[in-house]
Amino acid sequence: MNKILYILRGLPGCGKTTLAKELVKPAGYMVAADDFMGKTFDADRLPYCHQECRIAAERVMNMGISPVVIHNTNTEEWEFVPYEKLAETYEYTVFHLIVENRHGNESTHDVPRKHLRKMKDRFEVELIPDVLIMKTFTEKLYTDSALHKSGSIEEVLNHMKWVPQAPDYHPEGNVYNHTALVVGRMLRFGGEVDDALLYAGLFHDMGKYETTAWHTKKGRYVSYGHEHASLKYIDKFSGVIPDSDLDKVKWIVENHMKIKLMDNMKKAKRELLQEHEWFDDLVLFSGYDNMKDTFAFYTVRERNQMIKAFEQWVNERVLNLNN
Repeated sequence: MNKILYILRGLPGCGKTTLAKELVKPAGYMVAADDFMGKTFDADRLPYCHQECRIAAERVMNMGISPVVIHNTNTEEWEFVPYEKLAETYEYTVFHLIVENRHGNESTHDVPRKHLRKMKDRFEVELIPDVLIMKTFTEKLYTDSALHKSGSIEEVLNHMKWVPQAPDYHPEGNVYNHTALVVGRMLRFGGEVDDALLYAGLFHDMGKYETTAWHTKKGRYVSYGHEHASLKYIDKFSGVIPDSDLDKVKWIVENHMKIKLMDNMKKAKRELLQEHEWFDDLVLFSGYDNMKDTFAFYTVRERNQMIKAFEQWVNERVLNLNN
């Protein structure tokens, strides 16, 4: 018997949840990011809610439960691609169902009207199969736009909440969560951490906004060259970094991926990196940057504390200088 995954698509209030309840009768499983939101809509919680939704979906698909219904809004392709990959992994047949709001229902989470209009404007419908499974993240969401040229640092941070990452390397979810946990871990558990490492943590993955793409052969998101793209954001927002730390921040950001590849480097290049005056700082930074092996060590409460510490630091040390 085929296992079925239904991906519902529609704006808040259209009736996705009602339809989902019918689809899972007499046995099945339905889940949405809203299940983890609480009674009041809070945009800042969306990345966390979507991460928990994907974890829950994979858990039940691993058990072979069918049908599984994802009833998020799924207005754009990148939002439901992770569920398609889960379906491929666990051998589910996928059906996409668009639910229209022709009955005038309102969102149960009081989503602001202006937010609903934005969601409506970006709703993607594919009536003819596209030969390209996934363009770069920037092309899909922000055609002809680069935040390092026009946006504020606050805008960049907000957009980072929507940049996905490969869950096998980044169990913490999107780029914003990763950045917040890297810096927040330094602040909460790093003792007297060099300020340059904090600023390197803030900027090291900003370039993923422009470089993240879906790799069809690897079956996951990749962000090749993001460290070089991140340097553009340092140049634009250099005013928030103390002059004495700027060169070190740039060097750490530019080389934070190289240290992960040292075992495959030629001896001369490896020694050149190791002999640099800031190599020890790079090693220390790499330890904080590694979420793959350390994420599970922290409780949800500790992770929330790290994110809160990061956001407080950003408000006090970054946004005030950038405004």
